[in-house]
Amino acid sequence: FRIPGLRIGFVKAPESLVQALTPFALPWSVNSLAQAAVQWLMSHPERVDPFLSSTRDMLESEKRRIEECIHQKTRARCFPTATSFVLIRLPDGLNAQTVWRHMADNRILIRDCGNFTGLTDAFIRISLKSQAENRRATDLLVHLCRDHANPGSRHAH
Repeated sequence: FRIPGLRIGFVKAPESLVQALTPFALPWSVNSLAQAAVQWLMSHPERVDPFLSSTRDMLESEKRRIEECIHQKTRARCFPTATSFVLIRLPDGLNAQTVWRHMADNRILIRDCGNFTGLTDAFIRISLKSQAENRRATDLLVHLCRDHANPGSRHAH
């Protein structure tokens, strides 16, 4: 549901595994607002289930569209994901901080993945939004990658 600040998780597992995990659980792992949100979501399946289904369909469609666009128009590489994020390895010589700054200048925030274990400053992550916002972010990234590949050209600000 991507509600900032409301982080909910659970484990469904055999009792022996639950007991093994219990010592690692935080004493206050879910706040009262998150509990209220989960209670509402779980008690209104007639409203929640169609939303979940349409959201899954939209996310899959947008991921495919973004991946195809980036693959066809740049030397960047998208990685398969089951999340609402797209992890992208930038083309050689283009770094995450440059892309982050360009996107931020255009009022789009992305994640510089340079501090993720196993990744470098050649990786960014884009969170999927609406189709229009995703298209705008993809277009900006494509133009920046193209401008980088052709240093004589300039990207629009």
